[in-house]
Amino acid sequence: IQSLGSASDPVPILDGIDRIRAFEVSEDSFRIPAVRVNQVPVREYIYGDLLSHVLGFMGPIPAFVAAEYKAAGYNNPNEKVGLNGLEYTYQEELRGKPGVRNSERDILGVDVRTVGPVVDPVPGLNLHLNIDRRLQAVMRDALQEKMTELDAPWGVTVAINPQNGAVLGMVSLPSYDNNIFAERIDERYLALEADERRPLINHAIGGLYPPGSTFKMVTAAAGLAEDVITPETVIVDAGPIYLPNQYFPNDMSQAQKFVSWNHKNGVVHGRLTVESALALSNDIYFYYLGGGYLEDFKGLGQRLLSKWTELFGFGETTGIDLPGEVTSLVPTDQWKRQLFAEPWTTGDSYNMAIGQGYVLATPMQVLVETMAVANGGTIYVPKVVHHMTDANGGVQQDFEPEIKRKLPIDPEELEVVRKGMWDVVNADYGTGRAAQVPGVVIAGKTGTAEFCEYIPEKQDCRRDEKDNLPTHAWFTAFAPYDNPEIAIVTFIYNGGEGSAAAVPVTQKILQAYFTEISPQAVSPAAVQEP
Repeated sequence: IQSLGSASDPVPILDGIDRIRAFEVSEDSFRIPAVRVNQVPVREYIYGDLLSHVLGFMGPIPAFVAAEYKAAGYNNPNEKVGLNGLEYTYQEELRGKPGVRNSERDILGVDVRTVGPVVDPVPGLNLHLNIDRRLQAVMRDALQEKMTELDAPWGVTVAINPQNGAVLGMVSLPSYDNNIFAERIDERYLALEADERRPLINHAIGGLYPPGSTFKMVTAAAGLAEDVITPETVIVDAGPIYLPNQYFPNDMSQAQKFVSWNHKNGVVHGRLTVESALALSNDIYFYYLGGGYLEDFKGLGQRLLSKWTELFGFGETTGIDLPGEVTSLVPTDQWKRQLFAEPWTTGDSYNMAIGQGYVLATPMQVLVETMAVANGGTIYVPKVVHHMTDANGGVQQDFEPEIKRKLPIDPEELEVVRKGMWDVVNADYGTGRAAQVPGVVIAGKTGTAEFCEYIPEKQDCRRDEKDNLPTHAWFTAFAPYDNPEIAIVTFIYNGGEGSAAAVPVTQKILQAYFTEISPQAVSPAAVQEP
């Protein structure tokens, strides 16, 4: 204390004491005149775990950045600053400017006079969010119900307005109560730290997962834009295909086998266009489209696949106004050579074309992909904050939609991809028919993504009794089809089939949105084919 304090600068010795202890110390102040009880404002998060990943929390300035904060005018090392969420992103705007008043006190601690000029404090700004609290609650409840049913460790659902990038809802489970950080760190924080499900991480922007078949919109759009296929191009699924070993091309016993999900059920899909391939989520079509097949068909190949992956926003952060966003590199031949000392193969293109292999994405990146298809090719930067006001309610900053890029694709070609997503939900053979909401036309794409959960004892990935890898459940959608006002993605870690796990969650959310939050006029011809 002696090294930190002086005759005029108080030194905190105990923080976060309860009200009874504070009253006791105040009553005994005449016996301990050098000790004072100072009241400090404490942030109260009235929605608790409903919005904790969005709002974040505050805490004392971390020691490793103390010098940076001091250089920025933070003279009190015990001042609380935003450490996560919007609290962190908009720290300067929310803080305002502290006031200063130097006073002379007598031995009893009573102010005698003010010394020097008084600097009045300037209140910080208020943030007004795009998030709808009612929608947020529906999203949380629907996702939690399904995760509990499946005993899934974590899951995500995010909604956005595809016409401007406004984030309407964002849920990452498990969550936490950010009031834990409001006063002091206790055993509740230690429990969060010890939780293997990592509830402090916002998995919507902080988790990378194989996107599976939700990625097929990228491959389809690339194929159409690069003239590899037309809307009428037919590829036949007659069963598994075999990719010959490049060193032993005539020895089919060494050929690599590639199957579609439907083959395990003894079903082949026959003649397919890109629209029906999207609706059925057929892998054979997208193997051909991504990597070609022998001399019969020339596919996109690695260069064009990587190009369009980047154009759709993968391999870069979305720019959302929240901290902690991650991304992965878009896989390329050069990347593979540097990392694995191996060349890119046709099989790598096959896997990439269906959102497997080396492709990883956050749920927010998959939602940005969906947004671009929904609105006709524009990628917006997702925004949580709508505008900021001062203490008197005056608007100080209004956030306009921010366009990151427009996809270089003909609207008619992108409409083919949209029709494929329409078929997913509305055609008799679609994989996402359970997502239908009466009176609203919904388009979507299911995804079931294999992943490796490495078991050190076995030196292999976890597999079931049939030697199948575990799968994540995905579903991404937008509605209404003709004039989309909401796009949504649902992801459930180790959730199994996207159609069985993620689709019902999304359906409940869309049902609530279009009946309670943004009611739609019911049209008898609502689901007529576009």
